[in-house]
Amino acid sequence: MNKTTISLAVCTALFLGGCAPSATSLNQNAGKIGGTAIGAGIGAAIGKQFGGRNGALLGAAVGGLLGYMVGDGIDKRRAELAKIAQEEKIEIYSYDIVATDMIIDDNVSDSALSNNDKKGQNSNVVGDVFTIISDENQFDIGSSKLNANAAVAYNKFAQQYAASNRKILIIGHTDDSGDSSFNQKLSEDRAKYVSEIFAGSGIKQENIYYLGAGETQPIADNNTNDGASKNRRVEIIELNDEAEIIKYASSRVANPKFFREVAPTYVVKAPKKEKIVAEVQKDSSQTIDNTFTQTKQPIPTKTKVVFDKNTKNYIDFKGEPIINNEFTLVSKFGEPVHNNSSKGLFTTKAVASSDFSNAYVSCVYDKPRFGGETKSLATGEKVSYSTKDFKKGLNETSWTSNIDDHLIGFTPVGVLKDGAKVTQNPDVYVYKNYDPINPKNADVKLKTHVNTYQGTQGMIYRVFVDDDSSQIKCVDIVFDEKNTNQQSVGKLYYANNNDMYQREFQIKQLQKN
Repeated sequence: MNKTTISLAVCTALFLGGCAPSATSLNQNAGKIGGTAIGAGIGAAIGKQFGGRNGALLGAAVGGLLGYMVGDGIDKRRAELAKIAQEEKIEIYSYDIVATDMIIDDNVSDSALSNNDKKGQNSNVVGDVFTIISDENQFDIGSSKLNANAAVAYNKFAQQYAASNRKILIIGHTDDSGDSSFNQKLSEDRAKYVSEIFAGSGIKQENIYYLGAGETQPIADNNTNDGASKNRRVEIIELNDEAEIIKYASSRVANPKFFREVAPTYVVKAPKKEKIVAEVQKDSSQTIDNTFTQTKQPIPTKTKVVFDKNTKNYIDFKGEPIINNEFTLVSKFGEPVHNNSSKGLFTTKAVASSDFSNAYVSCVYDKPRFGGETKSLATGEKVSYSTKDFKKGLNETSWTSNIDDHLIGFTPVGVLKDGAKVTQNPDVYVYKNYDPINPKNADVKLKTHVNTYQGTQGMIYRVFVDDDSSQIKCVDIVFDEKNTNQQSVGKLYYANNNDMYQREFQIKQLQKN
């Protein structure tokens, strides 16, 4: 399907960080790369490759100033930003945002695109993303205010945007250590603080927006100190209008590959040994023992949970003990989809399924993750589309599942098409021994928080129950990406006496009468 999108096309290496563009991309952009940098007296260099995420490869460049220029109107500003970064010893990097009008097919590799298509992607620059790695030398730990030296640097950065009459979005990011809701609030306060600096430089408040993304959009591995430091950053995005600002902010999807490993908060059964049948080729002349004993991954535990069967609302869902952290609904999910800087800002790209096993685990090994809303600096109020483009079948609908004699309901279930963003966290209703002929009020009503993760075939809708005393702890549902209205599959994780259990179930949309 042909559509016009806005894309992140080229990453620009600046000071103490950057990208590792391919030789092909350098050749395609030879008319725009290098000349401006040389004219400004800046020596171009490429930073050390870091992690390989979407072309935004962060590195540690030793020595001179990096001035790797892309685009037209923003070249001069980037040169000045690079000079400031060198003076202040701050790690920065940047992207062009380009408008593209082409067919996007995630099943087609970049190498399969024609040269004309590739050239089209690198034209029509409509915006810019400028990222500042905000380490402890800028914000003190837990503080939203810049220290004196960092404030001077950010004022210099802001002055480079003073002549712009376009829209500017400031996004704050943290690593994922500690409490997620605290991280979101801290990142929002930092984004607002930087926004006020930009307003002080002469930019109209009505042209400035801010967002606290918290820990939800990591670009490097939070399990390492270096990766966590890369995730603590401030993004400055410049686009044409408010609609593009909202689109950019709402289209980002999480990459769980970079999340810190989470130990489960509930005790589970000890790992057990199983006989695994090896797939070996046998011929008629030989007898091969093709079995071996394997111990599944052990389970770290933190807090023992007890939900006694004599408790009033106890339900035996007749599940199985949890023995590892495996996400078992892979066949319904497909391959993970992440943001892709080489194809599009508002499009996504599947990654190799080998990436899956270490990144996607059951909800017992995850935690609720909080991202914020885009807000106007002028009003302090969040901004959004006047109409919402929902995923098919997930336009704040109700879904139910019969698990043996019991009924569980989820409502409202609302997920936007772009970025799989949840519009509301649903309530969960539990009906014990449900009788449709003689309906009754729910025995239990639970408040929740939802994470979503996008796949090629389905979307994980991960429901965390807020009440620690609840028997139900979390639920994984995979909604079919192409036909959400059909019956979907889920997995319930619940406490049963001294252990944690899991039960697979089918779920369907509740039709209105």
